[in-house]
Amino acid sequence: MTWVNRLRSGLLDFPVLRRRASRLHTPTQYGYVNGLYVIVDCWNNRILVNSSTNSNVGEWRVLAGFHHPHRIVYSGASYFVADTDNHRIVCLSPELSHANALDTSVRFNRPHDLLIHNQTLLVTDSQQCGARVLSLALEPGYPLIRETHIAAAYCRSFKLIGSTLYVCDSGGGRVFLLDARTLETLASYGSREPGATIGSLDRKQQKQHPTRMVPNEIIRYRERFFLTNYFYRGTRNRLISFSSLDEWERGHYVDHSHLVKGVPYFMDVPDDRLFLGEIDDCSRCVQIAEEAGELRLMHIIE
Repeated sequence: MTWVNRLRSGLLDFPVLRRRASRLHTPTQYGYVNGLYVIVDCWNNRILVNSSTNSNVGEWRVLAGFHHPHRIVYSGASYFVADTDNHRIVCLSPELSHANALDTSVRFNRPHDLLIHNQTLLVTDSQQCGARVLSLALEPGYPLIRETHIAAAYCRSFKLIGSTLYVCDSGGGRVFLLDARTLETLASYGSREPGATIGSLDRKQQKQHPTRMVPNEIIRYRERFFLTNYFYRGTRNRLISFSSLDEWERGHYVDHSHLVKGVPYFMDVPDDRLFLGEIDDCSRCVQIAEEAGELRLMHIIE
């Protein structure tokens, strides 16, 4: 198979392409993975990696051959990419020099998020009938250990906090808590009012329901929970923080939307800073840190 055909098939055996867009377009993930800074540039169908947070994305290494990727993680032996709209997970070598579709009998619909936990690969996968979380063994064939279907309309992300998975249901406006080992649902939080069934609220819905949540991701930072919402530019409650999910459910939270321009998406916490990707109408990556008791923007990549 020629390299052109391999590229078209999505099986990339070389990662460095210096052409491509000079600006970000919907960076879903901005974080630090295995000693490298990474940007998953979703709508540009690429992943950028670099040893520093250089603001010039043209100097970052480019991994291509994906269709709307969302997350990259490292197991200690391989990288894994949620190649969402190719309906698959891609496995990359430690040198990022070879890529193949994950060799497993499990079939995915729209894998959005990945986690490595106790020699397992955890996956969120949204389907027409709802959402599921899967646990695959990190061994040849990546056999399915267990899966659980949750009453979620559209699952974008999960985060491991302690021994608990915090799963964001964007369509239903809820956060589910799952046991990370058994995938048993422990609790759920959020508005009792039904949310959008398409994974987000349109602008008219946001004006009608300005406090309804469409959670993209939740993370723990500086002893508080931070949550991003799929709200458009100029609206409130896009980036909020709270002390507990009980407080969030009661509507007690702090709004930090002045720090973001676009739709805030996935988050990471390397180097005691909050890394955040902003998508859609203002695509950029930002670092947020606390100074003198206030959260401030420290670095921006566009």
